[in-house]
Amino acid sequence: MDPKKNSNQEEQAQWLPLGLCMGVALGTALGSATGNMALWMSLGLSLGVAIGVAIGLGLDALSPTTDVLERDTVIFPQFIRERCVGCGRCAISCADGGHQAIALDENRRPVLNGKKCVGCHLCLLVCPQRAIVPGV
Repeated sequence: MDPKKNSNQEEQAQWLPLGLCMGVALGTALGSATGNMALWMSLGLSLGVAIGVAIGLGLDALSPTTDVLERDTVIFPQFIRERCVGCGRCAISCADGGHQAIALDENRRPVLNGKKCVGCHLCLLVCPQRAIVPGV
């Protein structure tokens, strides 16, 4: 028997009760809210079993170390100038992240320094106008 497969099965068995508990909790909450406890408990138990069975299925695809990760590709953010309002949150978040890859031009629009950008896309997350998207 493959020890890796066995450890996955053991891990799934350990997490199955948690999935059942989550299903029962969900069933109880929905049952008491709707007044149909039996139906929701049944569905909750089914959901709990489904969660328990799914846990650990991706473990074979995980690497035990980060040595196999490809780190040479950086996807730069792309700025949509028409949407940008010049708030500067992108530049502030980039500076706070320690990269200083975004500066603001004379119109307070972002300018990217590709040599400093690591592709974290923190700027994308903080933009209130969604004026930053992942580049190609």
